Amino acid sequence: MITSPAPYRAPLRVAAKQVLLGLFITWQLLFLFLSNFLPFVPHGHEEHDELIDDVNLHGRVSQVEPIQDAIETLARVTDRWMEATGQ
Repeated sequence: MITSPAPYRAPLRVAAKQVLLGLFITWQLLFLFLSNFLPFVPHGHEEHDELIDDVNLHGRVSQVEPIQDAIETLARVTDRWMEATGQ
């Protein structure tokens, strides 16, 4: 029986353009999710004469503050991206 040799396969090379495109697509999907989800989460500083639902006692550090800081940072990043790209 005659067997044919296995076909030659070139080694897999990933170009920098492909990596950058993949990172951009991943960021855009994450951005779309965050920009639609974050308006439902309270963030930002209260304005003058606005009602405040502050459950923390003044002068005490809360465990929620790092989470709130992360939410505010994400909101700031998505807002800047929206402004920069016109979305």
